[in-house]
Amino acid sequence: MDEDEMQEMLEIVAELSRKYASGDSTSITYETAEQLMGAVQYCINEYESEDSTCRDDAGDRIESAEIDESARKKSLTRLPESGSLSVRARYDAGRRILSQKVRTSLNSYNSLMEHFDAYGNHNLNDVVTKAIPGFFKYYDHRYYPQNTIITCDYPTIIPPFISIEKEVKSHRRDDREEEMNSETYTGIDAISRYICYITIEQSFIGRMPRDFVIRILKVNDASYEHQFYNISSILIYHVLGCLFIGKKLTEEFSQPDYEELYMKIKGMKSRQSVRDKQGESAHGSNAKESDADMKNGEESDVLVTVMKSLLRDMVSHIYEGFPGMYEYFSPEAVSFARRLNNVSEVRYLRNVLV
Repeated sequence: MDEDEMQEMLEIVAELSRKYASGDSTSITYETAEQLMGAVQYCINEYESEDSTCRDDAGDRIESAEIDESARKKSLTRLPESGSLSVRARYDAGRRILSQKVRTSLNSYNSLMEHFDAYGNHNLNDVVTKAIPGFFKYYDHRYYPQNTIITCDYPTIIPPFISIEKEVKSHRRDDREEEMNSETYTGIDAISRYICYITIEQSFIGRMPRDFVIRILKVNDASYEHQFYNISSILIYHVLGCLFIGKKLTEEFSQPDYEELYMKIKGMKSRQSVRDKQGESAHGSNAKESDADMKNGEESDVLVTVMKSLLRDMVSHIYEGFPGMYEYFSPEAVSFARRLNNVSEVRYLRNVLV
């Protein structure tokens, strides 16, 4: 941002300051001035983050994780690039996008509440029925849009403060560097994602009989009602385990099931070991390409590949390709596969899934 643009921004901050202090901009504190500067930057970022991307009529970005391709084609419009607009124009456009995002998110929340079920988990219930409404009640999109207000105590699989693409990519690596460097979200940007992720979880669990869901949660942890972990993780592990051995999804794992699962894992480990040894004996360009794949985060583990394939099939065939579900649960498929790989005896599988 050059000197002229900075001056434009300061003028907008001064204007906000006068309105905030009822005409007396000299009475605001340094902290408030900093808050208002952040508010202006937030609105500009709302516009610039959409720059040169397709949007719907409301100005919201159309993401593949939220709507399908047919809906995308029906609602494409393109706004001018930020370089062709003044700071004032970008701020005003960002404010309009922000206002619409609040309305859209509130509508999404109301839709979520039509069939919401916490399955007895007090933390999830409190977050959805108390915390999120509190956010909408106190959110100040004019003077403090960057304020997230609530702490999002129910831990979604992908935190609402980072992008779904960054989180999925980070799980392809052994380290968390990608996640640490990923873009962070605050305010309505974070809460809209939070609502979206909880909606995906509810849609996933909602296809199962309620008594079965509660039974699985209780078998896994008798005090699950009072815990602060993600309850859908327990169910996605169960479903992937069932799909892996061809078991009915609405049945608990028995001892023969654990033994069959263990033997399949053991067989895959053996094949993986053979493949790894063959890879070690490779020379020249093939070895270099393999190293490059690992550096780029390509997954070489057979079990991880299988679990992600099972997840993709589940979303496609059982959930009719529910938008964003595969991307959301993909990190859990990777974590599940790696936990299975670390099991040394069949009895320890009970610590992974039920």
